[in-house]
Amino acid sequence: MSDTLKPTSRMGYPFKAKDGKPFADAQPVYEGLALARGGHFPLGSNGHFHGGIHFDRATANVFAIDEGVQCLADGEIVAYRLDKKYPDATPAGDASAVESPKDKAALRPYSTGFVLVRHRLQAPAVPPPASKDETTQVISEQDFGTRLAARANGPTVGWIPAHARVALLDIRDGWVKVRILPPSTATWTNEPVDAPWLPIFSLDNVPVSLPNRWFSEGPLTATVLQRSPPKPTAPPSASASQSPRPAAPSLILYSLYMHLADGASYAATPNRPKPTWWPKKQYRVGQTPNKWTLQGKRIGGLMVRSAPASKPDNELGILVHGSVLEVEPIAGNDKWVTVKRIIEGGIATKPAGTQITSLDTTGFVFLKELDELRAPASLDRIETPSPPIPVNMGDLIGHMGEQVSSGEALIAGQPTSRPTLHLEVFSGEDVPRFLRDCRKHADKLPERHWTLLRLRKDDQIKGEPKDSAPVVVTMGSDWTIAVTRETSLQNDDKGQRWVNVKVHAADGSPVVGWAKDKDRRCTPWHWPDFEVVDAASNDAGTWWEGTAEAFVDFLRGGGRPPESPFFKQVRRLAGMNDDGGLDEKAQDAALRDRTASRRLGGLIAYHTSEWFVPSWASKYGVISEVAVALGKRAIENVGAEKNCVMRLRWWSDVAAGLGLPGEAKVYHFHPAGLVAGMIAPQCSCDGNLTSRQLKAIAPHARNSNIDKYIESINLMFRKFEMDQCINRAHILAQVLHESGSLAYTKELGTNLSYDPWRGRGLIQITGETNYRKYGNFVGEDTTTGAAAYEKLEKSPHAVLSAGWYWSEFKRLNTAGGEDDFLWCTAVVNGAFNGYQDRLEFLNSAIKTLQIEACATRNRAGDYVFSESRIYENRRYSFAWGLWHDPNSGKTGVKKSAAKAIEGYRRYLVLHEQAGKPVEPSGSRYWYGLAATSYRDYAKQRIDTLEAIN
Repeated sequence: MSDTLKPTSRMGYPFKAKDGKPFADAQPVYEGLALARGGHFPLGSNGHFHGGIHFDRATANVFAIDEGVQCLADGEIVAYRLDKKYPDATPAGDASAVESPKDKAALRPYSTGFVLVRHRLQAPAVPPPASKDETTQVISEQDFGTRLAARANGPTVGWIPAHARVALLDIRDGWVKVRILPPSTATWTNEPVDAPWLPIFSLDNVPVSLPNRWFSEGPLTATVLQRSPPKPTAPPSASASQSPRPAAPSLILYSLYMHLADGASYAATPNRPKPTWWPKKQYRVGQTPNKWTLQGKRIGGLMVRSAPASKPDNELGILVHGSVLEVEPIAGNDKWVTVKRIIEGGIATKPAGTQITSLDTTGFVFLKELDELRAPASLDRIETPSPPIPVNMGDLIGHMGEQVSSGEALIAGQPTSRPTLHLEVFSGEDVPRFLRDCRKHADKLPERHWTLLRLRKDDQIKGEPKDSAPVVVTMGSDWTIAVTRETSLQNDDKGQRWVNVKVHAADGSPVVGWAKDKDRRCTPWHWPDFEVVDAASNDAGTWWEGTAEAFVDFLRGGGRPPESPFFKQVRRLAGMNDDGGLDEKAQDAALRDRTASRRLGGLIAYHTSEWFVPSWASKYGVISEVAVALGKRAIENVGAEKNCVMRLRWWSDVAAGLGLPGEAKVYHFHPAGLVAGMIAPQCSCDGNLTSRQLKAIAPHARNSNIDKYIESINLMFRKFEMDQCINRAHILAQVLHESGSLAYTKELGTNLSYDPWRGRGLIQITGETNYRKYGNFVGEDTTTGAAAYEKLEKSPHAVLSAGWYWSEFKRLNTAGGEDDFLWCTAVVNGAFNGYQDRLEFLNSAIKTLQIEACATRNRAGDYVFSESRIYENRRYSFAWGLWHDPNSGKTGVKKSAAKAIEGYRRYLVLHEQAGKPVEPSGSRYWYGLAATSYRDYAKQRIDTLEAIN
């Protein structure tokens, strides 16, 4: 197993709702699944065990299926297979269909393509117990005065109290260099600093720029505004003994995405987004303006040259529009590449214009004129990538492919289509033990995790929040309800707390009332509504027991054969069909019923995987016996299905390498039920941010600025669909840092080289191109003059431009929703300037909004490098090392040799995996570091830091 498999406690559905928004309630998901033709969990329409759920064309009115299949959770791809072209399920025609010409479509196409993703589901950690030393912990810097630094954005060297007077010496990057004027004094951590720096927003009167000191009578002065509580006491001894906390329970899960689109489908729809996890890079010649005339014909494309330079005497031919190729980099040259292989299209040679698909000499093309594509490592075979390919929740896995059965009727002999996704979630570990450990662990979780109200059978729901109120409904079964920030809570005159709930009566009608809160709370990690089905089943996984003859007799009107113990237990736990029936119609009805759907969603089925087929006879021999008894047509159909099943199987090819059980008996979860249980209910934000909340998050922001921007901030949340609380917290943290707590909407300084396109707005939109892009987005002129581009300095555009930058330009809604602070900071800043300040704002927002349970990557107020997307990014990994390097001079973080080594080492690994490309040089040096080799630099710094430490 990969050592880098990130733990996660969040999951999402494979598709958004039809309107493009995330599902806020599981019931519409279940009802959408009822529309699918067959493919229910845990029994398929063929009467066999079915370990997953299906999405098909019939579900398109509920799910946005055309947008592609999204990964359920953070994890890593451990196996996949993609078809080059769909095989044909037509009886007695499968082999010929596979060998058919490219222009002949399969009559009954089906996809063997799949992706298998491994996840580590882990409960939140239990916080350390309170100790007598709690009161002596260091108070955070924002609690006791304006901090002083030795340089702009530097580490804290002291504090200065409110009302102190300072002389202004220099302004840079939102900081002011000052001289402290007597009788004011500062408190220092070590030695005093003659001319310290402090944040510009902490002073009452700072000009845009300072006057020339040669022509002024003396430095300008200002007063410190921020209050200063007492200096903190020393932290407790690091050697103080602490009992280790128990590890949070975790479980290795796999999500399977089966019947994915084939390579031919992507080739036929070139504008369809390609999964970014595809490991192979290819390039396409786009619609360049270049055109040449060869033998009287106008040919557009990209010139291939005999040397990496644009000269008339080195032209070999024209790589025509639409051509797809593989290239190889050139050492020391990041502008040109060599042509390795032409996959599609070709080169029109000069001067004859003859199109060829290979060159007898090295050909060079200009890299920027090629559009990057992604491709799987191979087609028509199973790949087990090493190392596994990391993916995040919501990443595009692929698109729905075809799954047409051998018995599907054809219309006029023409090919038919049935797009389908089979989604499955299973674990090969001891799930019952995991559930027991989780439930015990959950009892110790802090109050913020107790977000579920577990009503019990016979609980009374009252019309008012008091004991004497009339009963509006008595609960007919146990029921779990999410308690969110929007849920009404009231205390009665006895001090009892009541929760306003919406439940359903026996006839399914909604009922609103009040339930007692006492002794009814639980966490998602108590796994309410989940039960394991582990009764015996037969090899074929049929619902019936006995001989083929007995089942054939039943099909012809005879007596019903006995039901397998497994499906008896399923029916009992799901509360379905006391008459013994368990068919597709009964499952459809159960999915449309809130009580029954939740029971189905909570089933965990211990059963042999349908993808484990050592041989047809050993697993499905009884089905062949049934077919023989039914006649020739049944024999043909079963024969065709046999061909499909034997091509679909994959378990035996990957199980040993992944540590999965060889006999394939695993615990299957209902994917929709599992996701519904893992979505933290309080993480969705529909309401407005209040002025009081914003003041709590940014205590140094002026009330006038809060009043000025609060309405536009809430407009931004709505306009850019920022409906996840944690995402809102992240954009607020970045905006508050960039704007100095809402103080600045225009970049400071005079005569900037890129004026008039200096940074404007709360997140500092910079550059004419970005001004124009934002103006086009909102439909307003932001470029034709001072009045136009100064719109970004004022509300609402000062705020909406930040929302556009975050949501549309940098696409950070997903990262914000994933609580990936390191990625958000790196993308906004380019590295980690102001890291600590941004982090303080974020932690303040998390606390104020009471969304600690949504901050899934927050570790005691900070974030872990290996849990962020930056861990897979060469440049940002290098920056992580550089910024933490005690010798680098970079500011904004707490220096750490260990973290510097961690970043440099990760950069080296990624650089090696990428084939050791030549990194930017010249005017494009990374972070102003004129290194001849970033690889050598990283190695040298690791050696130096390790020698020192």
